[in-house]
Amino acid sequence: MARTEPSARFVPLGIQLRSRREAAGLTQVEVARALGWSHSAVTDIEAGRRRLNIFEFVDYVIALGCDPMRTFDELVAGAYQKGAKR
Repeated sequence: MARTEPSARFVPLGIQLRSRREAAGLTQVEVARALGWSHSAVTDIEAGRRRLNIFEFVDYVIALGCDPMRTFDELVAGAYQKGAKR
């Protein structure tokens, strides 16, 4: 499968997820194993090249040891404070 270019809407999400993963002291490989995903899937998510559906987002955030609702609220609030387009 060819890699896609990062999406302007998903790059900030990937950056935030990577930041939270690093804060949790986890590697991409550890997160991928916990989720039963490939390492490249985690890499692509964090680079904004792969979209997450809501269920994948919840699973990913739980794997990081974070609360999904709180994380979602923080991400949305941060996006709108920075003037993200809909």
